[in-house]
Amino acid sequence: MRRALSSHMKRWVTRSTRSLALPPTQRALFHTSFKAASTADDSQYLRALFDDSALWRQHQQRAVLSNDSPTGLLEHPLFNNAAGFDKAAQQAINQAQILVERICQAPEHGRQEMKLVIQHLDKLSDTLCIVIDLAEFLRNAHPDPALMNAANKAYTDLCTYMNTLNTDTRLYKVLAKVLDDSTIVSQFTPDEHAAAIVFLRDFEKSGIHLPDAQRQQFVELSDRIILLGREFIQRQPRAASHIQLARSQLQGLPSSFLAQVSNGDVVDLATDSIDCQWILKYADQPGIRRQVYEAINSANPDSIELLEWLMRTRAELANLVGQPSYAHLQLQDKMAKNPDNVSIFLRTLLQHQLPITENDMRLLQQSGNTTTVNAWDRDYYMHKHTLTQPKSTSMPYFTVGSVIQGLSRLFDHLYGVHFEPADMRPGETWHEDVRKLDVVCERDGKIGSIYCDLYGRQSKTTHAAHYTIRTSRRLGPGQYQLPAIVLTCDFTGGNHSSVLSMFEVETLSHEMGHAMHSMLGRTDFHNVSGTRCATDFVELPSILMERFVSHPDVLALFTDRQDIKSSLQSYLQQRQRFSGIEINNQILMSMIDQQYHAAHTSAFVHGSFSSVQLWHQLQDKYGSFASVPGTMWPVQFGHLFGYGAGYYSYLFDRTLANRIWNTCFAQSPLDRENGQAFRDRLLQWGGSRDPWESVAHVLGGKDGDLIALGDEKAMSTVGDWGIDV
Repeated sequence: MRRALSSHMKRWVTRSTRSLALPPTQRALFHTSFKAASTADDSQYLRALFDDSALWRQHQQRAVLSNDSPTGLLEHPLFNNAAGFDKAAQQAINQAQILVERICQAPEHGRQEMKLVIQHLDKLSDTLCIVIDLAEFLRNAHPDPALMNAANKAYTDLCTYMNTLNTDTRLYKVLAKVLDDSTIVSQFTPDEHAAAIVFLRDFEKSGIHLPDAQRQQFVELSDRIILLGREFIQRQPRAASHIQLARSQLQGLPSSFLAQVSNGDVVDLATDSIDCQWILKYADQPGIRRQVYEAINSANPDSIELLEWLMRTRAELANLVGQPSYAHLQLQDKMAKNPDNVSIFLRTLLQHQLPITENDMRLLQQSGNTTTVNAWDRDYYMHKHTLTQPKSTSMPYFTVGSVIQGLSRLFDHLYGVHFEPADMRPGETWHEDVRKLDVVCERDGKIGSIYCDLYGRQSKTTHAAHYTIRTSRRLGPGQYQLPAIVLTCDFTGGNHSSVLSMFEVETLSHEMGHAMHSMLGRTDFHNVSGTRCATDFVELPSILMERFVSHPDVLALFTDRQDIKSSLQSYLQQRQRFSGIEINNQILMSMIDQQYHAAHTSAFVHGSFSSVQLWHQLQDKYGSFASVPGTMWPVQFGHLFGYGAGYYSYLFDRTLANRIWNTCFAQSPLDRENGQAFRDRLLQWGGSRDPWESVAHVLGGKDGDLIALGDEKAMSTVGDWGIDV
């Protein structure tokens, strides 16, 4: 039973906003101008509702007066109190159990019932996911601890039940029997066949096809991996937790910083604090920088042992189900297909980016007046180079409302869809800052809803994310379940207007790229709709959306400033500074993720696997800087557990998005024909179509022909396309 991660590879962001309340006269003008919901430009009203909390409250009061029928959180009727959460979970289990028994009894009722098995499996998955996904979001974002705990309990109970379904051999045998019947399979729609294959693969990834003894071993190994992964993420990995330095050795550090961190003549710094980054950036003495670098990249022996134990256990799990390595197990249903193809992509990309990386290194050498730049010199020389560059023209700051307004206009240009403010019923929202949007298509009417929870608060998870609450699914002829998602950010502001930096505009645009995939990826089956697709494909639409907001014609939809082109160019030049070194580092991280997870069990049995040796070999062979003896950064690389052989995905999708942008949109980013083609050829399929086919169809021509097969040649071709920096 598959349940794709509802947040998918969440993009982590830092907070860099400032607050700006609308002046009272301007607020009064808004209230007067937008007394009625309809204006000459509805997007102006949309912008005002995001930028003015008083206007939003007025809007909501009118909505309550016109519809005072209460509901539960996110329109789920039972999610209105702690007891309701438990009731919703139990109700979902009861409904699911009815479907389970119907599926298991299908062979007894003939071929007609067997034809319905995939539909019933999908409905079973949807029944559970509607509650699981909703509970997953609320346990991370609801401000009431009691309701947050109730959501967490509902989430845990349903995940436990879903795990029992993952090991229910009756379901697997019926599914396998359906797929063995060529008469039934020949009548499948493309969506239905894709959903069936996904169900089968996920069952088999859970070891359900194994004999009883091996299946029990699979469960034990899976449980052990979860425990090891949690400890790997949570434990203190460094050998040195603090480092003490003499204040007299810290020439170059701002006096205000020294005053904050020093106690007399001694400076005591935690190695996991940002204070150490200040030393690397500003300290004039290279010996001090090296001392700090070695401390913050140190590793205690227990952390190294834990990392290798995690890798060994994953290798044993893969071997149990007949795969050579954990990377082979994880990649079999991804675009990459196998670890060899990932390695080909990464090495080709590394070679393509080499001239840019080498140019960055020359700039560092010039800054340091040296031919050798050590790892501990990087930040210091980068800072010195920056001081020699002309100051960039400042980008305009955007209000949250102007970004929402601009994105609505952009999507109208590209896809013929726009945002409209949606009324919320009593009990539907979890915080007063939340806004709701209806996504309206010029052809199909309302096609889904987006809840925007964009401001930071104490009890809320502090990163930008896209949460699936409800997916598209065909309910009957011409009838679809409308998708609903939540976008979260941690912008400052909340009760008054907030302004966003360009980085935060890109962040919100990225998450809206996911949202459009969820809205437009309308399929007959919930399990392959929207962002429920391969993890090395899911980031493509969102990364592409970042490229749109780097174009002046698009930003003109967000602001009336006339100097946007020159200031944008200056911003992009500043952002691209030393990006070659940054990409090289990302490639190294992806390589070590692959190397660790591609190891065979024999390497662990014979003692030939060394996580330390592999890291230093990769860094010396491919890295911009030579490895430093005694350091072992990968013990801090928490994504080794979360991504598990999939860390390359962001680079891979960034490369694909770059090619699509340059081919289809760079010259005319508001062109409807190209936007509609991207919608029809890629977005609308969700995860129901081979992503290689979709990307090839979008690119067309020679590029499309080169990658259509999704083989080794395709991976090499994508790597050689490179990333614009």
